[in-house]
Parts: sequence; structure tokens; C-alpha cells
Amino acid sequence: MSPFRQIRDKPACPRGEGGFTLIELIVVMAVMGILLGAAAPIAVQQIDQQRDTETRDAMIDLHTAIWGTRDAAGFVADVGRLPASLAELTARGTLPVATTATQNSVRMGWNGPYAKVGFDAASVLKDRWGENYLFSTASGLLAGQVGSKGPDRLQASIDDITYPAAAYVATGTLRVNLHVWHTGKGVYATNPALAADPLQVTTVRVYWSNVGVQTSTLLTTNAGTSPPFVFAGIHRGHHAVVASSTFKGASPALSTSAVVLIEGNAQQSTVDLYLGGPG
Repeated sequence: MSPFRQIRDKPACPRGEGGFTLIELIVVMAVMGILLGAAAPIAVQQIDQQRDTETRDAMIDLHTAIWGTRDAAGFVADVGRLPASLAELTARGTLPVATTATQNSVRMGWNGPYAKVGFDAASVLKDRWGENYLFSTASGLLAGQVGSKGPDRLQASIDDITYPAAAYVATGTLRVNLHVWHTGKGVYATNPALAADPLQVTTVRVYWSNVGVQTSTLLTTNAGTSPPFVFAGIHRGHHAVVASSTFKGASPALSTSAVVLIEGNAQQSTVDLYLGGPG
């Protein structure tokens, strides 16, 4: 018998061997579909959890860009107010360029970008779901808060994210204590009743940024005013404070200056200024 005939006569697929039947394939695909269907919501949930974490971290970074730290000035310190929109963190617009040609060389004016821009300035203003961050009372937020619509991308829904938890106002109060050298007693008089001395004129001036331009607020002794001097409504940031006095008829006037950090957020900061001294 020819070997070729033996090969042709051999079954191509012996009984009990080979691939799946159509029914078996349908069953396998159905099981895979069930497994994938069960896994999909878990995967989506994990992705949203990761986006939630990244969005919260980014919102903290935006708040720091607005508010600054003790070591690095933010938008409020340089410009003197909260941003009109978050876009002011990345684009100067019509705000004046930063300068240190100011009292005690305290910087004023736009010195951004304040947020970490990277390759795309617009992306830093979007959450991890691709939606613009919210930043206005019209969006239902309090002053200084940054908001995200969250996973559902719907505003004012249960999954919204807000940072910080309370309002953050740009301004605070500064208390200036004056310590005036008393020549006769050889000591500093703390917050003396200067207004009772008709021969003296004592002034304290605080310099601050008015939308990036240096301006100042002046308090002076009069018939009813003596130190400490309290300045309200001064924005967060470092500020130059200058005091001068003709206490006891001194001529020329005694003067001193300092740079103080005002915390803002309705807190009170204090600075002690010393006028005169031994020798």
C-alpha cells in the first residue's frame, strides 16, 4: 500500500481531541463577559479614587500659590488681594510687574506664575476629571476656597471637593507696640501716653500692596490717640512698618523701621518698634 494513501486515510482530528465546539466557545465568552462586567466598576472606582487624591493634592498646591508660606510669598502678598480668578495665578494680565523699588525693598506686583505650570498653563487650572476648578462665591464657595465638581462632573452635588474647609480672607490686623527711650529714667517706656505730651508728634506708617502698587496707611498721635497703634484690613504678607517721633521735642525726629509678616485670615500680628536708646 502506498504511504501516501495511509496519510490520507488517517483522520485529521481524532475523536476526543482538537478545539472547542461552538457551544463551549459561547459558554467561555459568557463567563468572561460576566467577570469583566464585575471587574469594571471596581476599576472605575479605583481610577476615581486616584483622581480624587490627585485633585485634593493639586487644590492644596493652588491654595498655597494663592496664600503663600512664611518663606515664599504667594499671590495675596504680592498683589494685595485674592485672585479675581485662578487664571491670575498663571497669567499676569494687566497686573503690574513685581518690583522691590519699595520701602524696605518689600516686593510688590505680580511675580508669577504662582502655580506649577509645566507644559500647559491651562491644565493646572483643571481637576483630574478635566473640569475647571471653581473659585468664586457665585459657585457657592466661600472666600478663598477652591472647589472641584468631583467624579460626577456636576456642580453642587454630593461628591464635590472643597479646600480649605472654611473661608480664607486676605486681610488681618497689625498691632504696633512702641517702646520709647526715656532719657531721664534710662529705660524704654512701652506704649507711653504720647498724646498727653503737646510737644510730640508720633506717627506709624504701614506700607502695603494695592493691586501690586505700593501704598500706605498712616496713624498719628492726637488728643485721644497713643500707642499701641492697630491697623486693620492689612493683607497677608510681609510689610514695611516705619515709626517716627518728636517725643520730648527731639530734633531731628527719632525713627525706626521693620519688616513684619501679617498672617491675614482675620488674625492679629504684632511688631515691637524701639525709638531712641542709650547713647
